[in-house]
Amino acid sequence: MRGKKRFLSLILSFVLCFSMSSNAFAADIDNEIINAEDDTTGSLDSVDLDLDPEPEDPVVMGSLSGYASYNFVYGNSESNGFFNIQVNGSWSPFAGWTVKTSFNENEAANIYVFLLRPDGSQIGSTIYLDPTDEVTNQLLLNVPVGTYTVGYHVNSIGNGTIEVWVY
Repeated sequence: MRGKKRFLSLILSFVLCFSMSSNAFAADIDNEIINAEDDTTGSLDSVDLDLDPEPEDPVVMGSLSGYASYNFVYGNSESNGFFNIQVNGSWSPFAGWTVKTSFNENEAANIYVFLLRPDGSQIGSTIYLDPTDEVTNQLLLNVPVGTYTVGYHVNSIGNGTIEVWVY
């Protein structure tokens, strides 16, 4: 559709340019075409132009969904760790992710979370959160489906939950 609009706007701009122009030398334009193969003549008015070319292939956007949570238990959980999130759907050139933390606000928790692709490389940026915080719509680029790994570091003396969504 976008390609059709571009092509149509290009054609209309040419039509306006040529229809609004004046002949500087007052010369008549000859609408006659000579066929080089058999020396026959025809008129420009009889030329069949295909103004509806084949549409371009649309860019296919994937749809992704994934959710995982981790219950951090002070004393039983490592302050640094990982948990997995399964992302289903189809590949997408871009996606978003959200992280939400639910810790006791009276405990001075410092939390940071990052996301690893299925191949182990980091995707997106590291997110720093307060004890009760939510950071939404963080950009991810070139997002395949698969099992992602959420890495975390929690500096807290209390229990809490880390939730992650990929969409």
